[in-house]
Amino acid sequence: MISSSASSRRIRDIVELRMRLRKKGERYGEQDMLAEEYLETRRPPPFRAMTEMMIVPPVCPRLRRAEFMQEGGALSLRDPLGGSIVSLEIHEALVASQLDGERSAREIARVVSESLPVEVSEAQVLDLVGRLSSAGFLDDARGREEERSARDALMSNPIRSAAHAGAVYPADQAACRDFFESMLQDPSRGSGEPPAPPLALISPHIDYARGRSVYASLWSRAKEAAISADRVVIIGTSHAGGERPLVLTRKAFETPLGLLPLDTDLVDGLIAECGEPSVDDELIHRLEHSIELQLPFVQRILGQEEVPIVPILCGSIHSAVHQGDRPEGEDTIREAAEIARTVLGAAPGRTLWIAGVDLAHVGMHFGDGPEPLSDDDLEKVRDRDRVLLDGVLRGDSERLTDHLLEDGDARRICGYAPIWLLLQATGHPKGELVSYGCAVDPRRTQAVSFAGAMLYEKGSTTSE
Repeated sequence: MISSSASSRRIRDIVELRMRLRKKGERYGEQDMLAEEYLETRRPPPFRAMTEMMIVPPVCPRLRRAEFMQEGGALSLRDPLGGSIVSLEIHEALVASQLDGERSAREIARVVSESLPVEVSEAQVLDLVGRLSSAGFLDDARGREEERSARDALMSNPIRSAAHAGAVYPADQAACRDFFESMLQDPSRGSGEPPAPPLALISPHIDYARGRSVYASLWSRAKEAAISADRVVIIGTSHAGGERPLVLTRKAFETPLGLLPLDTDLVDGLIAECGEPSVDDELIHRLEHSIELQLPFVQRILGQEEVPIVPILCGSIHSAVHQGDRPEGEDTIREAAEIARTVLGAAPGRTLWIAGVDLAHVGMHFGDGPEPLSDDDLEKVRDRDRVLLDGVLRGDSERLTDHLLEDGDARRICGYAPIWLLLQATGHPKGELVSYGCAVDPRRTQAVSFAGAMLYEKGSTTSE
């Protein structure tokens, strides 16, 4: 049996070795590899099995891929690949958001303490890092093993199963049908049919509890558009990122209402033009909700008819704006948008396009500072959203990008990439706003805004 002091010394030795490697400029992944090779030649044989089971927090921990969520007043972090969930306090959510692989626990504690009315210690940061590592959230050996397991599970199934049924909406088929029918018949949705069949919809991807009124208003007016479609192209935000502009999948999607077949000809065409690497990040589709939350509306409106879908997640498009650039200025993004336009635009019949997006994400939950959101803060968000939506409804993708570049995407518009790609691929159609909402949690630690809109073919009276 190895004493606890011996274990502590071993952990300290690993940490000190990684620090020396980091000072030499080695990358994080190379630090791990070199440290493991070094220790493999130096650790006593009886100690080996024990060290392999120990969780050794990296010097500068990095969150692998994660999605921050809120249900009621509770905060949590979900692994969008493996499905693990860790509950968080507010200060822990801020700590997690700082795990970028560049800062030590001490540096993170200092940064977070400056943003909160209470002090966060280095020990608290390390405690959270240990919990996240145990759950597979960090870019370390355990996290990579979790990702491999999730990938194997996905690849063994030709169908992408509903990931949010039973949590965001009912898993029982009859209950699910009634749930969406009640939204489509909601008296608060307003009245009136669209003046022409819309080419595209901008729909929220926030949970139905918070976004119900906007979902209901949009989809109750979009019935004819869905019924007359020969296929549905759904472009969603990838909350887990992605290495390439388009994250594609060869899997059909399933909800409690049934199976939505894939338009295999179009998906194969996209993959042929984008290359096989466009499906390398297919695992991201497994738990992503931005596409899934559109599907039951399509199914409920269509009834027993099966209309094929083309699911697309936007991976690296938003990163261009975060670097202060325009996406069309990067060859891979510009080419991906052109491929989407030519391949999907050449399809026979009528295509309904859907962008599953939310807008602003503000408040201390997202790192905006220690004070709760005031009425003035929320009104500023709504004012800026109106400016953004005005550009979108004019079909102006350049103005949309300008809006984010003006303030460095201060409101964290997570729907930017799908909207940009939609406008590029459909020829910059104009449209109308159907409904807008802004969900604020009771403690005013966060606000998320969203909208429902319809875009129309050029030449229709609504797009003039």
